[in-house]
Amino acid sequence: MTGIEQFDFSKIDIEGAETEILASATDLQLRRLGAISVEWHYSDEKLTQAERRLRQAGFEAKAEVQQALSYLKASRQSAISVSSP
Repeated sequence: MTGIEQFDFSKIDIEGAETEILASATDLQLRRLGAISVEWHYSDEKLTQAERRLRQAGFEAKAEVQQALSYLKASRQSAISVSSP
C-alpha cells in the first residue's frame, strides 16, 4: 500500500497468507481501507481472531457463508485521516 493514501475496497484471497497479512498489518495500514472481503479457508478460531483484529482497527466485521465458501467481510463507517501531523 506504499504511496497510496486510501483504498475504498480490498479483496484478499492469497491462499494461505490471509491470517499473516491481517496479523502483521498495523492499525494505520488497515485504516487505509474502507472495506475488506477475505475468502476464508481457516478454522472458526482463526476466524474469530481475524474478526477481533479488524474490530481493533475500527472495522465492523462478520463472517458469511455463500455457496459453501466462507468470507470475512469488514467495513468502516467513517474514513480516518492517515496523514502524519
